[in-house]
Amino acid sequence: MKSIFPIVAAILLSIPMFGQNIIDKYYSDFAAREDIKSVYVAGKLFNYASYIETDDEDIQEFKDFLTSITSFNLISVPKLENPKKEYQWGKKRIAKNFEELLTVREENTNFSFYIDEEDGIIYELVGIGTAEGDFIVGTLTGEIKLDKVADMIAKIDGDQEGTELLKRFSGSGIANVNVYPNPVNQGSIINIEIPEEMIGADANLLSVDGAVITTKRLGSTNETISTSDIVPGQYFVNIESGGVSIKRKVIVLR
Repeated sequence: MKSIFPIVAAILLSIPMFGQNIIDKYYSDFAAREDIKSVYVAGKLFNYASYIETDDEDIQEFKDFLTSITSFNLISVPKLENPKKEYQWGKKRIAKNFEELLTVREENTNFSFYIDEEDGIIYELVGIGTAEGDFIVGTLTGEIKLDKVADMIAKIDGDQEGTELLKRFSGSGIANVNVYPNPVNQGSIINIEIPEEMIGADANLLSVDGAVITTKRLGSTNETISTSDIVPGQYFVNIESGGVSIKRKVIVLR
């Protein structure tokens, strides 16, 4: 029964159309090029999952996830003179309206994920980066829970265009990193929970302009950062481990 995962993935990642959102707003010129790889899946196709009848809990969970999506769009642009420069410029534009969630840095790959999120619900997940010399941008829209994104992607098998980049997201441990409470009162502590495989990671408390306020090595799955000497305002907890950087926003109240 679970063979539905690679089947659905193959469908979603093999339909060439043109999309909207971040790609339409900033990268319409790229989308018009004949040499790009382009994938667009509209919400109507995702809604077809509602017609699947099953008693399998995993498939039902995947079905619910699919019906929460309104679109998926990805373009891969080859042969740019400086794809890393395009990536850095794109990050600056996207960061104006989206919160940075995760960055992956590996040999020949730099990829960042941003979200438009409220109360634990993601309305748009944006991925942007470079891989093997190509410049890549992707968006996923809907009303989606972060943990469901990572969990469902992890169940997709195959080597279709875009799958490997999505798996970088699901394999990052992002769904098992928890920073709370948020907001937090000045003089209290920020709790940081991480999976066991991330023990030894560095956690930096950053100001909104990227300045490091404090640094802590995470020696267990549950650690804390004190806010006693922290001025009230907006901050980010940035956790770095093995080329992966996970960022969480935190508000410190007076």
